[in-house]
Amino acid sequence: MIVYAIIALAINIRRNVSYYRSDNFQPCEGIGYRIKRLHQVAYALIERRFSDPDLSFTQWIALVLLRGGQVDTCAGLADFTGHDRGATTRMLDGLETRGFVIRERDTLDRRIVRLVLTEAGADACKALTPRVMDFWNDVLDGFERSEIDRFHAMLDAIQQRVDQMAETDTQP
Repeated sequence: MIVYAIIALAINIRRNVSYYRSDNFQPCEGIGYRIKRLHQVAYALIERRFSDPDLSFTQWIALVLLRGGQVDTCAGLADFTGHDRGATTRMLDGLETRGFVIRERDTLDRRIVRLVLTEAGADACKALTPRVMDFWNDVLDGFERSEIDRFHAMLDAIQQRVDQMAETDTQP
């Protein structure tokens, strides 16, 4: 059902037609709330799959982002994930202690400390990835591949639009 709501919203956005109006807008049925709720529930369920003491889901996400090159500093990781910088620093301290990441000073700007994924970190990331894949495969069971692909396309379109709006937004 959420797939169709997102698709309908994205189609209407592209046609510049107002989907939400004062007579039909219910905040708890809005796309933003539904995406947030989906994230909250899914995150909690996946976190349970990381109940062993080796690595939490949050730590695994940090390793994945380092491996993929999306982030390479503590501040970048905190900003990307929306976590507090102090908490992110403490999490990285733990990953460093266990040998999953190392911190290196930037050669051009010594004020910058880069995060580097170690071989042990890459191995841990790879070993735990099936837990997340299995979860999402369970969630998507029963959907056609074409529906999943369309859902991804709609999420991409919405994300691009929101990013574009964030770049030009001047509202206080």
